[in-house]
Amino acid sequence: MPGMNSASAAAFHTLSTTFYSTWFSLVAVAFLVVLLVGFAILLLRIELKPTSFLNRFQRPWIVGEDRSTHPRARFLQISFGFAWIIDGLFQLRPDMPGGFVTQVANSALTGAPRWLTDLSLPLLRLWDAHPIKIDIVTAFVQLSIGLAFVLLRRTTTLRVVLYLSLAWLVFVLVPGNGLGIFYPGASFLSGAPGAPYLYGFVSIYLLASQSGRKWAESDRALALAIAVFFVIGAALQALPSEGLWKSGGIESMARSMSQAGQPGFLSSGLSAFARLASSSPQLLNGIMIALVLAAAVGLYVRPQSRALQWFAFAVAFIGWWFGQDFGIFSSTATDFNSGLPLMLLVFSLRKDVTVPAPQRNPRVEKVVKEVESAVPAITPTYARHWLMSFPLIGLVLSSLIAGIALLGPTSASMALVDSGGAISIPAQTAPNFQLQNYNGRPISLSQLRGRAIVLTFLDPTCYDQCPLFAQEMVATDRLLGKEASKVALVAVAANPITHTVGAVKDFTVTHDLATYRNWYYLTGSLASLRQVWKDYSVTVSVNSVGMVVHSSQFYFISPNGTERALMDNTGNPQLAQSYTSVIYKEEKALL
Repeated sequence: MPGMNSASAAAFHTLSTTFYSTWFSLVAVAFLVVLLVGFAILLLRIELKPTSFLNRFQRPWIVGEDRSTHPRARFLQISFGFAWIIDGLFQLRPDMPGGFVTQVANSALTGAPRWLTDLSLPLLRLWDAHPIKIDIVTAFVQLSIGLAFVLLRRTTTLRVVLYLSLAWLVFVLVPGNGLGIFYPGASFLSGAPGAPYLYGFVSIYLLASQSGRKWAESDRALALAIAVFFVIGAALQALPSEGLWKSGGIESMARSMSQAGQPGFLSSGLSAFARLASSSPQLLNGIMIALVLAAAVGLYVRPQSRALQWFAFAVAFIGWWFGQDFGIFSSTATDFNSGLPLMLLVFSLRKDVTVPAPQRNPRVEKVVKEVESAVPAITPTYARHWLMSFPLIGLVLSSLIAGIALLGPTSASMALVDSGGAISIPAQTAPNFQLQNYNGRPISLSQLRGRAIVLTFLDPTCYDQCPLFAQEMVATDRLLGKEASKVALVAVAANPITHTVGAVKDFTVTHDLATYRNWYYLTGSLASLRQVWKDYSVTVSVNSVGMVVHSSQFYFISPNGTERALMDNTGNPQLAQSYTSVIYKEEKALL
């Protein structure tokens, strides 16, 4: 694969082969169970009455009026089923295990309230510790849900899967999307408030249609849900705090997407849109807000107007193209964003929307009838129900895999992908320095003699890799146990603009690092910091836009103050770090 080093290719190979072998085994077992049960019934002449067997599972929603066969319900179930399946396949992209936290989750949580980041942080730590395992589970879950949507009809299994899909979407919304509204630039153009809300509405709609709820056939109810999504997106886009009224707001969004790997005619369209945004940002943003609100009002007032449906469809497509880049061209894209799901919902308002029923070959029909007459006790219908329940089995197995990942060791593979691991360096005394700790106390490197030292450099305003580096360092305390007191975890501020004691204290408190007694986050005057950067070959530069760029490396210093090893971030920059296992190994070697 172009751009992948041997380690990342090996990690992706592990990911894909493990996933597909697991799914193949699951399908094979499902077929085997159905065949064994069928042959047992045939040989033992067991009379099985499926209706009496299923009576114990009867619920009001089963015996009530079935609205799930309505053309709209069938269209949404099948179309969103395939969307779930494709999303699961997106999850298997080689950059996903390492890139999800740094490129997707952290960006979505930027600007989120403290309670939301606190809720998300343990889940992101789990992902970062087990990137490949958890990515497999994530793909497993989404493919299971998608297959259930496509294969199942009005069964208990499908209903269980629908409830599980809602629970899964809550997980996606919190750490994966930050509720979809708090990140900078959140707007209708960027896909806010987020695709999970649309997927969740479809699951609720399908549950309602199976329960015979009248609103499931109401054009106005569906149009209201679409209109609410439009209005929230427009309201976010109108907020001055999102920066879309200013020069560079919409323009920078479009230009960054036009540089992604995509067909030329798509990128040229984005470039033209960016030029228009550059010349008249206020006018363009005002027009976009007006179009979105007009689509919302039009659909709600006249949901069956073919012209208004096409108008809303076109507005959704504009957002999908010019604001969301179709959601698929990024190496860490996990879904189609909200554009395509919104377009599917708008399209489902059409009276003539339908999903063609599958046509069975006459020869196959003849064979089926022969089987039914030979094995009257278990008809193909009930055998199919057995077989098609395996998406639910997949979801259960996914939960088991997640549990095993929680108990298992952290993955060193992603650290090796990103850095190549720690390398031995010529033994020399580590340059001494004296700076202030985050609590204001002066600390020198020589004061820490007698303990093994892990030294790195972090930007206190960073919301990308630096918090993860810090968490990987302190995570080794759990592995070391009582020996953690023999190790000093030291970070030096790497920001020439923001490097006050207050800044490093905020970083420490925000990321729950103050509870670790062996954690030191040091800072000082700019002159003092520059000298430390120079002594440890750390480069720090300030960009005109975005965060400060600095070297990402770990020095491992023995208790007598001698440099022993260095782990430098020299690998694929799109991969996140999972350094806990590597750091722990080097700490043990120093002790």
